[in-house]
Amino acid sequence: MSSPLHGRCLCGAIHVELTPPTEPSHCHCESCRRAHAAPVVTWTSVAADRFRVVRGEDQLQRHQSSPGTFRCFCRTCGSSMACYYTADSPTFAYLADEVYVPVAVLTDPLDTPPECHWSFEEHVDWFEFEDDLPRFRAKGDERIGEPAARHVLTILAVEDLDRAAAFYRAAFGWPVRVEAPGYVELELPDGHRLGLYQREGFAGNTGQVPVGVPEGQIAGTELYLHVVDLDQAVRRLVVAGARLLSPVARRDWGDQAAYFADPDGHVLVVARTDR
Repeated sequence: MSSPLHGRCLCGAIHVELTPPTEPSHCHCESCRRAHAAPVVTWTSVAADRFRVVRGEDQLQRHQSSPGTFRCFCRTCGSSMACYYTADSPTFAYLADEVYVPVAVLTDPLDTPPECHWSFEEHVDWFEFEDDLPRFRAKGDERIGEPAARHVLTILAVEDLDRAAAFYRAAFGWPVRVEAPGYVELELPDGHRLGLYQREGFAGNTGQVPVGVPEGQIAGTELYLHVVDLDQAVRRLVVAGARLLSPVARRDWGDQAAYFADPDGHVLVVARTDR
């Protein structure tokens, strides 16, 4: 069994304990926001028999915020400590076997990260949420703003896999996410990934081997990367072995950008927006 997670209120009068597995998520409903005076509340659910008040049961005040919904808080400092539903709740009776604990009161790290946003249709418009977690309407399974397609992976065919992987790791420091025979995948910021596929192995999915780029020429692909320190990015590319195509210059669209070719002729652009 996993080790218990502990939590306490602001004044320390109430201590709670919950035993994983937990299921953390973000709630944007107006009731939670008002109860916590916050733009969003991160809860973690746990089976009711895996939650207990270790100390301060007599200090726990219960408020029925809606039929069958009870919010528990410290009667001294006001810290929200838990929320639960009863079997007669007209909306959430099916959750009567669970207890919800605000993640912010925990003093131990969660066993798993938050998995989604609930009631996102009620989110405030003055706070930005930039993660890629699924967003649901109310507490149901209808997703909000789910794009028809989302770019997550770019794959380049390469002649020498070891050479290509070493180049990109030296140039950008991206960690290896997947390493398999004939294929390496690098983890980029913001959830994107770059795959490097040995040219012959590429044909296993496409049915055709990509045409190689003659030395000194470039492929019809371009990776355009915004960087914080443009001078440093240029230096790292040069040291890694990139071939300079066009030095740093202000481009028509306003970016300062330099163009390079990687060892396989794929075009790389490192850029900084000065607008």
